Amino acid sequence: MSGTSCTTRWVAAAQAITKTPALSTIWRILRRRGFVIPQPHKRPRSAWKRFTAAQPNELWQADVTHWRLADTTEVEILNLLDDHSRVGLASLARTTMTGPDVVDTFTTASLGGAHRPQCSPTFNLGARR
Repeated sequence: MSGTSCTTRWVAAAQAITKTPALSTIWRILRRRGFVIPQPHKRPRSAWKRFTAAQPNELWQADVTHWRLADTTEVEILNLLDDHSRVGLASLARTTMTGPDVVDTFTTASLGGAHRPQCSPTFNLGARR
């Protein structure tokens, strides 16, 4: 819309037109005639739909968070959660998280109690192997 308004106002000024229509009017006309295709900038409300697993260990979520430590070291923290109970299954901190780190953490968590409703958290904050 800003490009349209700048162009319209420039043309109006160049032709000495003193009264220009409102930007919303110009935008509506251009859209109606097919010159502008509206592109939504927000997700539709249907994308806000929350889902949860019906039973424990039916679905796990993995999330990586970037964090700066007190000594200014940047780390990435991997957290695995059970979607139903929201229990933390595992947490791993690395300076750089890799695919094998995620797979190893998932495998360790699944072997350590994936068939129990409440799993003990597995925390591994040590150095990379």
